[in-house]
Order: sequence, then structure tokens, then C-alpha cells
Amino acid sequence: MKIKLYLALFSAFVITASIQAQNLSLVGQLSYPEVLNDIWGWTDPGGTEYALVGVRNGFSIVDVTTAPASPAELFFIEGPNSTWRDIKTWGDYAYVVHDNVDPGSPGAPGIGLLIVDLSSLPASIDTVVIKDFGSGVRFDHAHNIYIDEFGFLYIFGANYGAGGAIMLDLNADPEEPALAGVYNAQYIHDGFVRDNILWSAEINVGYFAKIDVSNKATPVILATQNTPSNFTHNVWLSDDDQTLFTTDEVSGGFIGSYDVSDPSDIQELDRWHSSPGSGVIPHNSFVLGDFLITSYYRDGVTIHDISRPGNLVLVGQYDTSPFDGFGFDGCWGVYPYAPSGRIFASDILTGLYVLDPNYTQAAWLEGSITNAATAATVPNATVELVGIPASTESDILGFYGTGTATAGTYEVKVTALGFVNKTISGVSLIPGSVTLLDIELEALPTVNFSGQITDAVTGNPVAGAEVALVNPEFTFETVADASGMFAFSNVYALSYQVIAGKWGYVSGAEEDLDLSTTTSWDAALQPGIYDDFTFDFGWTALGGTWAGGGWDRGASIVYDPGYGYPITPDGDLDSDPGRSCYVTGNEFAQDLVHAGEVILRSPEFDPRSLDRPTLRFSAWVFNTDLEGAISNDGLVVRLTDAVGTAILDTIVAQNTTDPQWVEYEYELNDFKDSGPAMRVLFTAKADGFPFIVEDILEAGVDNFRIEEFEQLSGLGDISSYPVKAVVYPNPVNDLASIQFGGPNYDRYNGKKLILSIYSITGKRIQNISVRPDAGAIQFNSSEFAPGLYLFELKENDKRIASGKFSVVR
Repeated sequence: MKIKLYLALFSAFVITASIQAQNLSLVGQLSYPEVLNDIWGWTDPGGTEYALVGVRNGFSIVDVTTAPASPAELFFIEGPNSTWRDIKTWGDYAYVVHDNVDPGSPGAPGIGLLIVDLSSLPASIDTVVIKDFGSGVRFDHAHNIYIDEFGFLYIFGANYGAGGAIMLDLNADPEEPALAGVYNAQYIHDGFVRDNILWSAEINVGYFAKIDVSNKATPVILATQNTPSNFTHNVWLSDDDQTLFTTDEVSGGFIGSYDVSDPSDIQELDRWHSSPGSGVIPHNSFVLGDFLITSYYRDGVTIHDISRPGNLVLVGQYDTSPFDGFGFDGCWGVYPYAPSGRIFASDILTGLYVLDPNYTQAAWLEGSITNAATAATVPNATVELVGIPASTESDILGFYGTGTATAGTYEVKVTALGFVNKTISGVSLIPGSVTLLDIELEALPTVNFSGQITDAVTGNPVAGAEVALVNPEFTFETVADASGMFAFSNVYALSYQVIAGKWGYVSGAEEDLDLSTTTSWDAALQPGIYDDFTFDFGWTALGGTWAGGGWDRGASIVYDPGYGYPITPDGDLDSDPGRSCYVTGNEFAQDLVHAGEVILRSPEFDPRSLDRPTLRFSAWVFNTDLEGAISNDGLVVRLTDAVGTAILDTIVAQNTTDPQWVEYEYELNDFKDSGPAMRVLFTAKADGFPFIVEDILEAGVDNFRIEEFEQLSGLGDISSYPVKAVVYPNPVNDLASIQFGGPNYDRYNGKKLILSIYSITGKRIQNISVRPDAGAIQFNSSEFAPGLYLFELKENDKRIASGKFSVVR
């Protein structure tokens, strides 16, 4: 069936992008009322260029030549609602496929292959839909498409067989392609074909393959190669057939380059990722001569000089997205092959972009890094051009490569584990040239360090105690022997925080121990139930009902998913030893919990030796929906034993813009005699539906302990502390604030302060982090029983203010 369509225009919504540009300038932009996906281009015999745009609910044809500053949509072909659409052209035809469709969408489960005759543009178009190619080969939907120089169409990721490649011949009749063959050894997500060689991105197995398709009835696999994150999403070949470029579509994923000249010995040449540490995701890369153009989701469009494929250098960027970091939105596709030289880009949320590129050669800096004393190579050294937001690391042979698009004289900063940092000034970089700079690093001196860990009550050795030397750059760990003795050999003579611990003891620590002057340290540990997560004492991270956002042990990574404020704190709780805590999704920071729960379970403990056992820990919770409203989900705290489970609390977000560590306290006296095999469960839970992020949650836990209940009789005379504090209003009925001031308050700016509220019996009700520059903090007393309460403000363990207030009803 053919359908003839005539001029159709969309109304559009607009999302403003935060513009960051280098060697790419905006020509024109077109917003859409629906989200976009992939893009391609076509030029008619008269030189008019058209952007062929995939839209969630169809296919759009846009004139980008007649009025380039205001691109005009000429035709829209409605189709099934699908996140994925891909387009390629052959002669006067565009070929379009879509992947899985939304249930209930028009044309569900899918329309197969859409063929669009473009030869009558701009007046009209003709369309054909086909899904049956004979010999039992048919498909409703497919993920991607490619057309080679011989007129063979390759359908990738179709719902036929394994979803490999359906190969169709367009030459006899481009509107009724003939089946030429099928490759079905693996699912193919994307592919590139030249000279009857198919390079396939086999994402599910994490590698690309080289496949001979000369005889399309019997494809032959010649080689395979894994990519950096084992999630091979896209492949494209250099013009000389020597280098293949790939993308891994994961958080912090890489663009990779590979020497593929010898299929029996494929070599990785380089890997590059944008905005290191942000979690931004690469999508699709395309080769144009000596340049690689990539749609890089929330970092927009990037251009790399690839003329030295072992040293990829960013030389152009245009940020189409208003967001930063991790997220499957932003720039989906780019088309860099228009005769005008312009680049067409599709941003999922902000629409179609027409860009003018300035293809600038890189200025390269390359060399080797060696040990100044031994001439041995230094791998994994970080080399940074000061002022350029990118760095590189030396390889296993000590070689490094970096560069910039901006000529000039730079400082080069080099850091490596075990070596003195080095900065080299006056390094001149010239576009199109390689500056060679070999660097020698001075090794740090090393020492031996030892000691003994004992029980503070019995004096007996604590066999199996763990000991850590913690430095801002690295950590060394060891385990004490049966005599409680530990030893470190050849550690760097620097200052460390030294920590010793074992489950069943309160960890001991000493700050800033200088190993250049001290070679031994002993610690006597108090028995107790304690964990600051410096060591792995056997907590169990359970998947629960949703694998995303699982509990990870490490330093909390500060993360802003595009809200304009962080949703996670930067680091663990300052007041306990070490740098570690437990946090959801910390491996990629952005792996948010939704549509289920993830559980963190403590080791077993026995609280029966305590008169009034009390659970204390610090936690933070970020919990919101897509509209920014706080939801009712949160961090559920449970106590479990051999008999059953009790819910102690559900902690919801303290606020939506700046999560802070807050201390929590729960008396366990009612559960004291339940038995020795008690555990605490922390369950981070959020509602919603799988793959639809609605309510989202992040949470962290630190400084866990089971202690004796504290009894306080009072906090002393207010006038004896350096900071003055007053509660207003007082008595309190609902909301109130504690206001701080006095001539000494400014001295605490930049320091971490903790406000604690106690009942008159000394039970801690609440802990709140205070920023000194705020001068006041609000609290809600609606859940406080009527009576007298005490509060104190502390810097570390030093009390700097205190006071009293009454709650009335």
C-alpha cells in the first residue's frame, strides 16, 4: 500500500539548553511537541538539504536549507509510539525502522520497514510499509539499520531469530527489497558495512565482531573484540579501514579506538570519555575524514581529531542539553555528511539542531613517564594540561598522549602513586603538531610500619583485627596475626590516618600519623558493636525487588542529576574515622532506586551485655518524584532476630536540595532479651513502575553502633559558651527556629556544626547538621510530647551553645 502525504506542520514545546560551544556554532533549531530519537540526512539534486528526524510517534522531514536559521518541517508520517527509530538513505529513498512499541500504540506491535520516496520533495512524498521478505523472514520492529555502498540494506536487532542482521538487496527494486541472507549468531545492536565486511556491535555479549558477508547466505565470523565496558553500542570504521571506533552506552562509558588491520591481533589504541566523574553516557559516533563526531547524550555533540587514533583529542563541542551527568536524554543522534558541511543533531528533549562545525586540528602532547632513579616505566600516571578539563593516564609501558584544540603554552601536571607530584611549565602546543615531552618522576621514600592490636579490657591480642593506613590519595590495609601483630612493608613515608578494627570492637584511630618520624603504633580496642565501614565486617547488600541502586561501600560521590543541586553528600560522615559509608548506587552515583527496594543487612550482634542498648547511626535520604515533590518513600529501619522482625522507623527526605548526614537513635530495650542473633536491616524503597522513573531515592548510612543509653541531667549555663542561642517562639507549639549569634559566631564559618535536641531525661530526639552562615535553623516539634527540652550546638565534640525550650499543646 502507498500513501501520498502533503505539507504538515507541528506545534512545538521549547526546553532551553545550557549552551557550551567550542568550534561548533548554532545555525538553526526546531523544537518538537514529542521527544526525538535518531537522525539522518538527504540532499535533492538541486542542493536542498533535508534532516530526516526520528520522533517518538513518527518520522519527520525538515527543510534545513531554504531558511537555515528557522528549519521548517515539511512532512510528518505518524507511526507507532516507540523510543527508538533509525533512518538511512539509498538513492532517493529513506528507510526507517522502529524498535519495541508502547502497548496500545497505533500499529502495534509494529509496522516493520517504512520506505519513503523522497524524489518529489518538497512537494510530496510516497511511502511503502513492508514486513514480510519471504522464506519465513519477517519482522514487526528492529533496532537499527545500515546500507552499504553496494545497495545492501542491513536490518539489526529485529524480532526475528536472534536479532542479528537481515540482509536485503535494494538494487532490483528499492521499494520491494529482496532477501539476500541472514546472520543470526548474536543479537546486533548497530553495525557498519564496507567491502562486504560487517562490523557488528553485539551489545549483549560486550564485543564487536568482524564478519565476512561476501556470501550473504553463509556469513563467516573473522574476529571479535571486547570494548572497555563490555557494552558495545555503536561501531564505525575509519576511511582507510585500519581503525574501528566504538561507544559503550553506560555511565562514564568510553569512545574506543582499535587497530583492526590484522583481525588475528586487534589492538586497543585509546579510550576517551567526556566530563570524567560525571557519569555522562556516549551514544553514537561517526567518522568524517580525520574527525569523529559523536552524539554524547547530556554533553551534546562532540568532535575528536582522530588523525592519531592512539591519541583522541576533543576539538569541538556543542551542548544541546539543559542537564549534566548521567541520563538517557540529551543528544541522541548526529548526521555529519551534508554537502554543506553542516551537522544535523537530534536532542531527545530540545529538538533538532543545525550546526556549523569548524574542524580544527589538535595540538598533541605525547611522551613517556619513567622513574628518575631506575629508568623503569611508570604506568597509570595522570597527565593533565592545566586549564583543560581532561586528563589522561600513561599505559603499561609508561607512554601517554593528550592534547587540545587551543594552541598556547601550558603547564603540565603529572601525578602517580608512589611518586612526588611534578609540574612542568612553558610547554608549547601547536595545532597539527606533536610536542614530545618525556617526564621523569622522583619516587617517594618508603618505610616499614608495625604494631599490635589488643583488647582494652583483657589485654589479650585481637587476632584478625584489620588495620588501614588512609591517605587522601590511597589506602593500605593488612590483617593482624594470631598475636595481634601487624606489619606494613615499604609503604610511603607520608602522613596517614591509622585505623584498627574488628566486628565486636569499637575501632581505634589516630589522625595525621607521620610515618617519616613514627614507625610503630599500638591500639587497645574497647569491646562493642560498631562499624564506620572502613573495613568489610560482613554486611550483606541484598538485591530486594530492584537491582538498580544497590548498596555500595565507599565514599559517597556527590551527584547532581541535572536538578541544579546535589542529591548526595560529598563524602562520608566527617566525625568518624575513614572515608567510607554505605550508599545506594554509589558505583555510578546516579543509579537511583525506583520501582522497588534494596536492602542492607548488618552482621549478627548480641546486645544483652548492655543495660539499655541503643541503636545509633547517621543517615541521609534524598527522595523525590519527577516534579520535585517529596514522596512518602524512604529508608526503612528494621530489627530482626530468629523470631521475627520489627520496624523501628521510616526515614524520609530531610529536604530535596541538600541532603545532610543526620544522627538517629532508637532504644532497643524491648528487644534486648530476644537472643544473640540480632541484625539491623536498612531498606531503601521507592514506588513506581520498572523502567519508568517516577519516585526516585538515594540513601546513605554511616557510623553504626549499639551503645548504652545516654543519661543527661542538663547542659549547663548558657552564658558559659562562646555562641549565644535562643529559641523563637518559646514555648513552642509547632514550627520554631533556633537562632545563633554573638560576636564569636563568625569564627565557625566553614566548619561543620551539629545541633542535638534532647528530652529532659537526656534522650536524644534529633540531630541536625547546621551551616554557620545560616544563622538559624528551623525544626518541627509537632511530634514532640509536651514538656521541657534541651538543645546543644557542637563543633566536633566541643559544645559551643546550649539552651532550653518548652513544648505546649
